[in-house]
Parts: sequence; structure tokens; C-alpha cells
Amino acid sequence: MPKINLPSEITDDMREAKKDYLDRHTPHVVAPAKVAKGTPFQVKVKMGADYVHPDVDDHYIQSMQLFNGETLLATAIYTPGATTRGMDPATGFSEATFTVALARKAKLTAMSYCTKHGTWMSEEVAVEVE
Repeated sequence: MPKINLPSEITDDMREAKKDYLDRHTPHVVAPAKVAKGTPFQVKVKMGADYVHPDVDDHYIQSMQLFNGETLLATAIYTPGATTRGMDPATGFSEATFTVALARKAKLTAMSYCTKHGTWMSEEVAVEVE
């Protein structure tokens, strides 16, 4: 089983010393705090809040997955260069927008796979359902 890099395992000292490395490899879930029951809404999973992840043949984000607890909601799979067509690979982006609907409150997390640095997991984002 591959090692999963978790935000909770990263010390404050490491966060500061390697903030660009950690940021560009950790998926971030962007979702509304409250949604209407059964109504579709968008959830964005993006790699890096402040730094972009490269998109070159031997180093790119191959996949991003969105989970509600242990339930897989959606997956996006990429090939090298898929997120940087016509752009500089060093300034590319890796993000996916998923449309989901919920029947009850959720605890959303994302996982991503970097072809060079393995599997990474986001922090949990709570979504209330009205």
C-alpha cells in the first residue's frame, strides 16, 4: 500500500521550511458550508492554495478524488500536459470541479496522486445540509 501524506503529520517547522512543496502537493477542497438537500452544487479540488503544481511528463498530478467519509464521490484522471495545453508547464494548474448533491451533512476530503511524490490527502471540509 502506498504511503498517504496527511496534513496532520506535517509539523509547523516543516510547514514553514517546505511550504511551497507541501502546498503544491496537498489537495484543497473548496465547498460551500451549507447546501440545500438534494440540490446539485459544485465542489472544487485544487492542488495548492498558493503554489502551482508542475505538469510535465515525469511529474504531474495523475488523479484527484473527492470523498464523503469513506464513500468515493468523484474522480478526475489526467495525462501529462492535460492541464497546461498551450501554457508553460511550470505555471500550469491542477484542479477539478465536481458537481454533487447531498441528502445529509458531509465530511468532504480529497486525495491526489503525484507521479513523483505519491498520494496526498486534504483536510476535512464539513458541509451542512438544510
